[in-house]
Amino acid sequence: MIDPASSFQADARLSGDSKQPIVVFVTQQGCQFCQQLREQVLHPMIKADGLKNRVILREVSLDKGFEFDGFDGSRISGRNFAGNYDAAITPTLLFLDSQGREATDRIVGISNIEYYAFYFDKAIAAATQTLANNLK
Repeated sequence: MIDPASSFQADARLSGDSKQPIVVFVTQQGCQFCQQLREQVLHPMIKADGLKNRVILREVSLDKGFEFDGFDGSRISGRNFAGNYDAAITPTLLFLDSQGREATDRIVGISNIEYYAFYFDKAIAAATQTLANNLK
């Protein structure tokens, strides 16, 4: 199960303490590619503990009515949050640091589902390295 975003302020504290990037899974209802990514890559990785102690994974929906606390603590809609990152295409994976800055290149869409986990792992490693470098 992928936790929906509820408070990026709390996630930022967790990220700062754990040195783990925040991965934001940008989705919307009716997105068949979002469902494919969820079922074929993300859920299997979660079940195999492939993301445990590596990332803070949150889902942000572009659908109307989806709101949560942003990095500054104010309420924000998923659509506005994603808009702040120019992430209008679903699915998109954003890799953020504890300040809400992108820590590595995002992954937009699905070009090849068979290699997606490989590229996802590479992006996690790059984001984690960026966080480590920012501490020096």
